[in-house]
Amino acid sequence: MYLKEIWDIVPSAAPQQYSSSGLLHSLRDRFAGHRASVLDLGCGDGKSIDWFAMSGIECDWKGLDIEDSPEVRTRARTDGEFHTYDGVHIPFDDSTFDVVFSHQVFEHVRHPERVLREIVRVLRPGGLFVGSVSYLEPFHSYSIFNFTPYGWFTINSENGLTPTFLAGGVDAVGLIERGLGYDMPADMWQCSPLNKAIIADDALGNKEKNYKILMNAGHMVFMSEKPAA
Repeated sequence: MYLKEIWDIVPSAAPQQYSSSGLLHSLRDRFAGHRASVLDLGCGDGKSIDWFAMSGIECDWKGLDIEDSPEVRTRARTDGEFHTYDGVHIPFDDSTFDVVFSHQVFEHVRHPERVLREIVRVLRPGGLFVGSVSYLEPFHSYSIFNFTPYGWFTINSENGLTPTFLAGGVDAVGLIERGLGYDMPADMWQCSPLNKAIIADDALGNKEKNYKILMNAGHMVFMSEKPAA
């Protein structure tokens, strides 16, 4: 049985393990000839500067995070414009950004719906909210929530965003085993063992495989849009 809201936005392309950095590559053509204004919400050490550069998206990048976190403490780079906020109120004007990027952040956000409404406020009409978030991942780095695919769809939809894409990243079993201290395959972040098994299942079509990968994922990769009107 497939949940329609999720089925409609799961990719039909060849099944794969998705990532937030990889998703950026698929957006390159969308911003061709246009210098995008980007906010990395929960930017941590600033590694997404490199991800955007590798994606081919030309952008003006700004990073935003709370004042102190394990990830912020590791920040050493000085080649980005970094800002601090209170965890709720984004310190930028309405309709400032083409893209708000968020990599594995919202499971740590104490007031996710308030922050989503702030994201809608600072996005330009037609702007994108993209990234990844935990689903079946064990506790890590002061995580508070684990969103189900339907929960993430709902919380986006009810706070002003239109979900357009949802896919599975690294599988939950792999993340659990990592948490237990087991040795992980070298290619786990490209395609983890459970995802390989799902992809190899000849009884399923491409969209069915992507749906199954999502429903057993440790991380979910997403894209939502702010309505253009």
